Amino acid sequence: MQMITAFIKGMRMIKHLPILAVASMLLISGCIDLPDSDPGTYSGTVKGSGNEFFGVWEDECNDSSLATFTFSEDLLVADIYFFENFDCTGSSNKYHIEEFNIIYGDQVIVDSGIEATTIERITRVGPEQRTLQLLHRDGDDLYFGEIPVDNLPTAINFDRKLTLQ
Repeated sequence: MQMITAFIKGMRMIKHLPILAVASMLLISGCIDLPDSDPGTYSGTVKGSGNEFFGVWEDECNDSSLATFTFSEDLLVADIYFFENFDCTGSSNKYHIEEFNIIYGDQVIVDSGIEATTIERITRVGPEQRTLQLLHRDGDDLYFGEIPVDNLPTAINFDRKLTLQ
């Protein structure tokens, strides 16, 4: 009797094989595009993931020093380099400035009509301080929001440009 029950269950599974085969072929061929694990998407990236900002961004040289900002999934690391020459050439010394926990938020439209991503920076050392900020990416250039007066900046600061390294 157990063999008959197992055979019947096996036959039920076999009838689903053609459906499984077709679905597998569609997935492999790229005809079906599955969403990322986070159901909210925006312009091809996962909403709130911040993945378009991941990497090392370098500030412009400023009187023999430049800063780098490294964005990852949940961390922002700021470092500064001091060079022997005013044009940021020659040997350099690296100083670690600070690390922040970071939470990527939603896309917003700022006053000028440009899209930006909200982020929340949280200090990792000392008493917890939370700061809201905006990020705007234009190709390999990254811009922060203006320094906030109350809560969240409403404009992008195009005077300070970071470049993806």
